[in-house]
Amino acid sequence: MRTPFAILSISLLAVALVGCNASTQPSASPSSSQSMSESPAPHEPVPTGESQGATLAPVAKPSPKGGPWTNVNVTATSAAQIESDQALPDSLRAFLGSRLGVKDASGCTLTRVEVKAVHPDGYAFGTEDSDCGAGQQAIWGIADSQWSYIVAFEDAIPCSEFVTNEVPKGLEGLRCLDDKGKSTSY
Repeated sequence: MRTPFAILSISLLAVALVGCNASTQPSASPSSSQSMSESPAPHEPVPTGESQGATLAPVAKPSPKGGPWTNVNVTATSAAQIESDQALPDSLRAFLGSRLGVKDASGCTLTRVEVKAVHPDGYAFGTEDSDCGAGQQAIWGIADSQWSYIVAFEDAIPCSEFVTNEVPKGLEGLRCLDDKGKSTSY
C-alpha cells in the first residue's frame, strides 16, 4: 500500500527548462508511488531550508477531523513577512520562512509564497515563485513530523493523486483531471 504522503511534481521538467535545475524547487518525487521515506531520486529537489541544514521543530500531525478549508490569502516575499502572519499555523510559518529569500545550491531563491487556504487536518494550499520560475502550485502537508510538499504542479493533475495523498476535498480553486481527463473541481 502506498503511503498517503507520496509526492508528485509534474512541473519539474518545465521548471528545468526555464533555467533552474530541479534542486531549486520543492521536494517532490517523480511519481506518486515513491514514498517520502525512500531516498530521493537524483533529480529530486530539496527545499532550500532543509538543504542548508535548517532544523525545524518536529510537528505533530493532527488527527483527521475533516471540515472545511479556511481561506487565508497570505502573500509574503520575506521570512519576516510570513513569520508575522498569524493566519497560518506556527509550524507552517517556520517551514516557509526557512525557505523564503534563501539561495539554494544551484543559485535559485524562493522569492514569493502565497498561501491561499489551510485545513485543520494539517494541509495548506498555495503557490510559489522563485527567481528561476514562477507559478508553481503546491499542497503542503505534515509528514514524518515536518511540513513538506505533498504535491507540486503547474498544470492540472489527475484527481487520483489528491485522493491517494489524502488531501481533503472542497478546496476552492483546486482543479484536477477526472478519470476521463476532464477538468473538474476537487
